[in-house]
Amino acid sequence: MPRVPKQLDSETLTVIAQLGTLIKLHRIKQRMTQQELAERAKLTADQIVRYESGAVDPPLSSIIKIARAMGYTRLKQLLEHEAIEV
Repeated sequence: MPRVPKQLDSETLTVIAQLGTLIKLHRIKQRMTQQELAERAKLTADQIVRYESGAVDPPLSSIIKIARAMGYTRLKQLLEHEAIEV
């Protein structure tokens, strides 16, 4: 049975969009395509596209897979944005 999307407040939507931007910036910094990240994280390229665009709220399990696929040993490393230079 398909899941009915829940209504999210604007603050939550902003956080989801910011997370997607961070994933994209880290991916680009590491010179990875969305397909490469998806393969390393054992996700689909479509999931990566939706997470990066902020179209969906990624589950914590996917965020952890993405962080590990990028070589981060701590989730905090993915969430840090000050260190990103593209």
